[in-house]
Amino acid sequence: MSNESDKRISTPDGGWGWMVVVGGFFILLLHGGFLTAYTFIFTELRILFQSGAERLAWASSINNLCKFLLGPVTGSLVQHFGTRKLSVLGGFLYAAGIFLTGFAKTPEFSYISYGFLTGVGAACVSTSLYVAIAEYFHKKKALAMSIVFTGDSFGMIIYVFLIPKLLEEYAFKGTMMILAALLGNLCVSGMLFRPLEYNKPELKVETNDKESGDKKSEKNWKRDLKVTLKNYREIVTDFKKCSFIAYLFCICIGLAISQLFLSDLALDQGLTTKDASLAILISASLNIFIRILAGYLFDRAFIKKYREVYFSFIGIGYGISLVTLSFPVGRIYFYLNYALLMCFSCIHYSQYATVLTDGVDPKKYGEIIGLCRFTNGLGFVIGQAAGGK
Repeated sequence: MSNESDKRISTPDGGWGWMVVVGGFFILLLHGGFLTAYTFIFTELRILFQSGAERLAWASSINNLCKFLLGPVTGSLVQHFGTRKLSVLGGFLYAAGIFLTGFAKTPEFSYISYGFLTGVGAACVSTSLYVAIAEYFHKKKALAMSIVFTGDSFGMIIYVFLIPKLLEEYAFKGTMMILAALLGNLCVSGMLFRPLEYNKPELKVETNDKESGDKKSEKNWKRDLKVTLKNYREIVTDFKKCSFIAYLFCICIGLAISQLFLSDLALDQGLTTKDASLAILISASLNIFIRILAGYLFDRAFIKKYREVYFSFIGIGYGISLVTLSFPVGRIYFYLNYALLMCFSCIHYSQYATVLTDGVDPKKYGEIIGLCRFTNGLGFVIGQAAGGK
């Protein structure tokens, strides 16, 4: 029986897998919710450092750059160390970066603490999450992913109340220390990613022929490198997939602007940071339902056949909502427009990998996801730097 068949048989589609879903849910609650509410930390840093938005935005840009560009690297590490070890390491780095940011004296220090440390931690945690769910679920993978991604929405609801209150009561340094302790629970959540039997490394019989073993290892390395380069070459010559990746790159530019500068945009329109908090709260509550519905619909036969087409309309709707969000019409308009914007965003966030891998050889999943994460990271960097101007 093939290794692939063994994997399918070993996939529980339930059992401890639901505990893995619980771990993934809390990872996105802690990590994903914080990313959306980071706009309040960003505004506080601007006041603290008396710095322009463009200069300070580089911390978040570096964070996204590390988080996305390290996708291929963390994808290799998770195969070697397993999802549990990598997620615990990522959780530690994430919390350490937040803690050190509380002691930042200059924007440049936050480039290292929040930008690099937290970014590397996020890359490890995110990769471990996707792989763990895929390992434990096959038939019920869409349902499991939908449940996990609702954690992001619940996190948004919690953080939009928590962060402004903490800043009011404990100032910036105290807030970051409390958030670091809270985000340390990423390590606890990652401990639920119990390795499956087929993920354990095979026992190798020791041999005295060391030279032969070294030559074999070198031969395998060269073979794997050739296969990887061949896969990348085929992907970049596929016009349809490259066009879709370029489309995702453009969407990520808009995502970066809407996530980071929402609080500033509200202030520019004569509103308050509380209005920005309420806008996030409304959209987060709606997104819980939208994520589940999108996961269900994108598996239906009448949509599955034309998923790329439907997904393109999601991007068009997002672009229109992003442009009209800047119109200073009023408070209610601001709430409704941002809620619509985030509905498009949550569908994009939860389903882009599904559409991207449609019709792709499973042996190329790692390469195409890695390339997409790379271009998405560039989109976030450009969006946040340009938005700061």
